[in-house]
Amino acid sequence: MNAQIAERLLNAGFRPDQKGDYIRDKIVFRYDQSWPFLERDHSRPSEQEDDLLGRQFRRPGFWKPVWEYGRLYNRFDLPQTFIDLCLGCDSYVEGASNFESIVAWAIETANGTVRQSWKVPQEQAIGMTDETFIVQHGRFLQRGCYVRTDNALVLRVCIIDNMPSGVDERRMAWLRYTLLDAQARLRYVRFCVDSESCQVTAEVDFTGAPLNLLPVLLKSGLVALRLSFKWLVASLDLIANAEFNFSVFDVCSI
Repeated sequence: MNAQIAERLLNAGFRPDQKGDYIRDKIVFRYDQSWPFLERDHSRPSEQEDDLLGRQFRRPGFWKPVWEYGRLYNRFDLPQTFIDLCLGCDSYVEGASNFESIVAWAIETANGTVRQSWKVPQEQAIGMTDETFIVQHGRFLQRGCYVRTDNALVLRVCIIDNMPSGVDERRMAWLRYTLLDAQARLRYVRFCVDSESCQVTAEVDFTGAPLNLLPVLLKSGLVALRLSFKWLVASLDLIANAEFNFSVFDVCSI
């Protein structure tokens, strides 16, 4: 590991273990294929996949359950600029570097809480020029929104909003598998299947984030939501459409 990254991790309270991983409060720093992230164990629950998809929904921060390579764990995707902050940037906020501020945010939200003093700044201060945004892929078009309260800030978009009620179990299994795969592949974004409202929703939650980094984080989150929409909407629409009957649902059961 780069010496500067290691030094930053030590300053942020992480300590190396016998395997060379850096750990703090059972949270492990990983750096995989140029993407840094934090990871914590998650014993495999008895709930179904739709519960996994909604487990962290509407909770602060980037934490989400990820099912990958036969293993279930919780992941907090760190911004791409994270390594740049390690290697050159020394901008300080309330006595801590940007690096340490982001780590502190992840540690704080690991249990679903943020400090009471955190408040959402004014729209102009974080570059929010509108309360809604448009995502489009071909014939598919949706209007996303900034969910902003005094103590919460979330980007959210409905990918599928007219899923037929009573979708059969085979299709729902494919839909959940597709979303779980996307949740592992795509950064920041987490998904929820709401069977009552017949919707599939994606969100990126910035609640508790370092205030000076919010403009950059919001831009990254919006890019991630647009990518997730383009990645998923056509496939999910096809899977949920009961008018199309494919033998693949029978041959390749999930």
